[in-house]
Amino acid sequence: MKKRVIYGIYFIIIGVLLAIGPHTLFAVCHKGETVMKCWWSAQAEISIGIMLIVAGIATLSFKSQEIQLGICIMTSALGVMAILIPSVLIGGCMKKQ
Repeated sequence: MKKRVIYGIYFIIIGVLLAIGPHTLFAVCHKGETVMKCWWSAQAEISIGIMLIVAGIATLSFKSQEIQLGICIMTSALGVMAILIPSVLIGGCMKKQ
């Protein structure tokens, strides 16, 4: 398999996990009278997951080396953001389990 196909499938799988994970695999507080930080973090992670899915589809679609480089730089930045959102930028759940 070409690296392009492997990376494209990898980006799609990670994107799907980030998009569906916050409300299925890694449950967060529901939106109620007060909206918790973990809910906002989940919404941001869903949007990053959707962008990774689009990046995976673009990786599978375009063959140009310059475009592939741009997509890899973008997905690296999205990966860093996916880590920073729940840990530093927005934060996680403050509710005691």
